[in-house]
Amino acid sequence: MTTTKEETPRQRSALLALSERFSVLAVVAGGLLLFGMSWFIGVEVLLRKFFRISTGGAEEYSSYALAILSAWSFSYALFTKAHIRVDAVYLKLRRNVRLVLDVAALGAFAAYTLPMTWYGWKAFSLSFTKGSLANTPLQTPLWIPMLLWILGIAFFAWAVLLLLGETLTALLRGDTATASALAGCPLLEEEIDEEKALAAKTLGATETKREEDR
Repeated sequence: MTTTKEETPRQRSALLALSERFSVLAVVAGGLLLFGMSWFIGVEVLLRKFFRISTGGAEEYSSYALAILSAWSFSYALFTKAHIRVDAVYLKLRRNVRLVLDVAALGAFAAYTLPMTWYGWKAFSLSFTKGSLANTPLQTPLWIPMLLWILGIAFFAWAVLLLLGETLTALLRGDTATASALAGCPLLEEEIDEEKALAAKTLGATETKREEDR
């Protein structure tokens, strides 16, 4: 079966593709940070159990790490459509109606993230100007974790605006397929195809490994 030009989404812009790759790097770095913190907490537990001593920073630094990696993971979740959506009714609607809801959802994201970025930056600036310290034995300068956190939130806001702009541009030129691919909720068939492709790739890698071991 052949598809028309309108049914085939266009390739994503270079700026959007670059932003997506950066979000991948950010979540990988966040994963490494989380892995490092798990080891730090494990060491802390052992020190307290067997030596009755403490580093004094496991709880504090793990809190910073959770906030930072959460902020940087938002944009990745947006690009990969990993946010939880209640789509029981959505999937039964016509494409034009779904696109209206998609644009409205991105608009709601923008309405939330932009003020959050603004006030988060103001909070960071205040902490940096006053030299605020954490009310803990380590007295960590609060502007350091706050800067890493607000940068993640700011990148999320950028991702929302970029995706919204790309979607609206596609709609203005009548390219509903691209707009749906950018902002739409993945259909069940698409998720099944993605899982099949992933399973085939994994199976192929396993078979190649077995051949190499023989």
